[in-house]
Amino acid sequence: MASPRPLLASRLSFAAPAVSLALLAGCGTGGQTGDEATGPIQELRGTAQRLTASGQLPNSASADGWAFGFDLYAEQADPAANTFFSPYSISTASSMLFAGAAGQTKTEMASALSFTGDGEAFHQARNTVALALESRNRPASDTANAQTLRVVNDIWLDPAFRPTTTFLDTLSAYYGASAYLASFASDPEAARVAINDKVATDTEQLILDLLPPNSVNDAAFVLTNAIYFKSRWPIPFPAELTADAPFEVQSGASVTVPMMRSELTIEYVATDDYVAVALPYDQDQLELLAIMPTAGTFASFVAGPLASVASGVLEELQPARVDLRFPKLEIEAEVPLKQRLQELGMVAAFDEGAADFSALSDTPVFISDAFHKATIAIDEEGTVAAAATAYVGIPVSEPPAPVPVTFDHPFVFLIRDVQTNALLFLGHYAQP
Repeated sequence: MASPRPLLASRLSFAAPAVSLALLAGCGTGGQTGDEATGPIQELRGTAQRLTASGQLPNSASADGWAFGFDLYAEQADPAANTFFSPYSISTASSMLFAGAAGQTKTEMASALSFTGDGEAFHQARNTVALALESRNRPASDTANAQTLRVVNDIWLDPAFRPTTTFLDTLSAYYGASAYLASFASDPEAARVAINDKVATDTEQLILDLLPPNSVNDAAFVLTNAIYFKSRWPIPFPAELTADAPFEVQSGASVTVPMMRSELTIEYVATDDYVAVALPYDQDQLELLAIMPTAGTFASFVAGPLASVASGVLEELQPARVDLRFPKLEIEAEVPLKQRLQELGMVAAFDEGAADFSALSDTPVFISDAFHKATIAIDEEGTVAAAATAYVGIPVSEPPAPVPVTFDHPFVFLIRDVQTNALLFLGHYAQP
């Protein structure tokens, strides 16, 4: 993996009041987990230091993320095709952009993204969730497997573009974001490649080419979020039990998939409408919730009030001994984010004549496009998932007989942080 390319000489042509400038000779300081970017990249930082957590969890930021995530899912989901994205990534990138919005643009963003509140309380709620998620990172030890939940926030600025100090300080204090200078005007392709390279590095090469060719020509800024998750099951599925098995797709046809199998004591619920399981990751800090509606009802199920159903499932789950069959799966997906946000009512931000980001810069700007990619792989060992978003801005007893549960037709799944209830990833598996 090549290092992000040098974009500037070592001397700036302007100075921004109350903003510190540092030439990075080895690594960057942005992102929740200390993302690294080797090479001489110019970094522009707000003077504000990252704030400590404040308030109870879950909080309004998690509630907002659930509401937005399922709203976007309703716009994006095709019952006949796989769907996957990161509500957390999109919502975090959008929260940073929200800090620079004003007027009708801000009103529309709040509605489309299900944002509640404003100002310091809004951003502090997100900071509190983010710091809790950062604590999920741990190295391997004698008693625990390694776990990674890396979230990296960056903004890339053309040297001629001057963001307000307040905006940069908000990104620094609440999002741990780094601001890099990128020569969009003189060499937009080099800037685009450098941004893509850093996103690829931050996601362990899982998200490549987030920004397509010509997407940053004439850009004033690009705002990015990258999220990478890797964790193991407490007890792996025995690889020797994985075998080909039928999976009924939305059309009713049957295809063969590699089906994992294990007897587990996990959270489980079955009703006339669905069966659901919650698979914890190592140390029980995060979990995968999978909800499989009755065969033949998937299209109507995902078109219904899925957010309330998922919340209800979490309340209904009970421990049970389960003979679980679950497919190994891989999904790569891309969301036409600009189109989806416009469909949700975020219109002015993308309108050159109507956008109001006066809290971001004295220079009028609008959002030309928005991009999102996501990928996930689930196997016997655990889960690896990544996504990126860009704006261009009990006593031992004889166990009962295990309940047979086989996920052999389309199902919805999500990954959430248990303490904060942050909705990290959401999708469905419909087409092997």
